Amino acid sequence: MSEPTQVKVKIHQGHALMTLARHYYSIPAVIMEIVQNAIDAGATKIAVEIDKPKNMLVVCDNGSGASREKVTQALQSVAATMKSKDKYGQFGIGLISPLAVSGKFLFTSCPTPRYNDYVEYVFVTKDIAEAPEVSIPQRSVPNFQFDPQGKTWWRTRVEATKLTQERRPSTVIPKELVAAIALKYGEAIRARSIQISIEMTDDTGIKTSTQVEAPQYTGIKLATFTGSQVECGDVKIGLYLARLQKGGRKGSIAFGTMDNPSRISGEQFAKCAKELLDPQVAKALMSGVFEGCITCKKVSLHPDRTKFEDNDALFALCEVIEGWYKKVGKKTYEEAGEQAQDQYFQDVGRSVMSFIDMLAAQPQFAEVMSKIKIGTIGSGHVRVPKKAVIGTEDATSLSADGGAGGTRSHHNDSDEDRNPPKSELKSHVPATVYGPKGKRRTEVRGNSTGIRLEHVDMEDFRIPFEFTRESGTLSINTNHTLFGRCQKEKAFLQQYHGIVATIAFSLEMHRNKDGSINPELVNFAHESLENQVFGIENGKSLIG
Repeated sequence: MSEPTQVKVKIHQGHALMTLARHYYSIPAVIMEIVQNAIDAGATKIAVEIDKPKNMLVVCDNGSGASREKVTQALQSVAATMKSKDKYGQFGIGLISPLAVSGKFLFTSCPTPRYNDYVEYVFVTKDIAEAPEVSIPQRSVPNFQFDPQGKTWWRTRVEATKLTQERRPSTVIPKELVAAIALKYGEAIRARSIQISIEMTDDTGIKTSTQVEAPQYTGIKLATFTGSQVECGDVKIGLYLARLQKGGRKGSIAFGTMDNPSRISGEQFAKCAKELLDPQVAKALMSGVFEGCITCKKVSLHPDRTKFEDNDALFALCEVIEGWYKKVGKKTYEEAGEQAQDQYFQDVGRSVMSFIDMLAAQPQFAEVMSKIKIGTIGSGHVRVPKKAVIGTEDATSLSADGGAGGTRSHHNDSDEDRNPPKSELKSHVPATVYGPKGKRRTEVRGNSTGIRLEHVDMEDFRIPFEFTRESGTLSINTNHTLFGRCQKEKAFLQQYHGIVATIAFSLEMHRNKDGSINPELVNFAHESLENQVFGIENGKSLIG
């Protein structure tokens, strides 16, 4: 028998690079990868520009930049795992990801601490795809000078043009992109105060800009759970009981490795662990009851960073999570399931409306209450002129006993829907609380103009409350951090409502003739509310 001979394998580099680049199947996926690389490079400012008319994508960051040596190393070790201290992106293929969505892209970078050593690399997709051996043209760009406060504030810029027809900018939805970035990189954004902006130029040339916000978790923190198995190493489960908001709890859990800031969503984790994780545990994790992050030492992110590799480490991670569920998660999940969030908020609101009612009736707020021009009437109210009827409200509410500055209703609010009053006086000024209980009331002008209370998950989490003068509606933002802090105890929430009402009515007394309120006064009021919440949380120490 003859000795075996060896056959030398040759790889068509262009085909190989394009195959690897197609891990990034969409423009958002490419953007996410470039943002990841910027975060890896220590960036504190990242700007994403999407120009539909020009069919162009630009991402800039002020990270540490990339030297010629680092770019060469990344290109010569594509798809190879590199030590974290040497890596430019975790997988090497991140650098070439724009090949999947563009006809051409430029990679320009200047490494710290230099100021005028910018080098531009030109990636032409067609040329690369056809080349058995790939070489990337590069040139120095001497006219660029790094200036943190100037036009060239960035150290690295990726500019992709001629975006492919099936992956045009129209497929990018800024709101969804912002949410995805906040989920995947929220921990790094919060820890380093990273500013990330998304600017979109639509087909008409109009520009809109959105900032990525990664607010702190506002729910009730659960005890941190740590576990370990040989196959997966250490596991840290840092979760919160998600805050109650309109429509239920809407928490989300991110999953990741301990040595990389990138995260995958709960849905992505559930998909890759479908055959490994107990269905009941998966249901609880996806229920919205929990929010936070689960990280593991030895699990491996897939190169596309949308899932974990299917191996023994993933199986062991699922076992640790199931152990957490038995010891901690199950009880919390079942208790949360017994609470109907909307009803809970409505009940809290009803319990404080008598105080808010009395507060509104104080002489100093008489003028504020006189500005309420739109009210609501129930089924037992005396008839009002047809021209005064605006329509039926979209949401259900209960009328609380009592009315600010007017004649009180003489029925119990809990019995209103079952036994509506035979008649209500025209001067009746009901205080109503929105929620699942009750009925849709009729909105009218100039009648039953009392205070209304609602709990709303506002998009802007920085605003603690809003007061709509014309309808007398006090909207409590359930998405605000202070509201989340007060969810620890029902008594805290009750005090919070009373304080918010006091501040809201007080601000109304300072409206200018044009209806505005001095922004500095509003900021002061909001800061005062934070101090008041500190008092709510620590009031017991005064008694002690």
